[in-house]
Amino acid sequence: MALLAARTLGLHTAQDPQAPWPAEPPRSTAAHYREDFHWARTYLAPWVGRRLRGETSGDHLAPKRPEPTPV
Repeated sequence: MALLAARTLGLHTAQDPQAPWPAEPPRSTAAHYREDFHWARTYLAPWVGRRLRGETSGDHLAPKRPEPTPV
């Protein structure tokens, strides 16, 4: 954020403000596929399964306050 502010003010910055920080090492195509597969198995598959069963993520959870109380 500071680098972007300095560039907007016209100050010289030694680093590129658009570069990711810390610099990410180059990854192979296999690493990208592995990461995508892990995400899909962790997040996408359970979501699709709940949709197919007609459930939401809050089903089977007890309410925080089961009895109404005055505010």
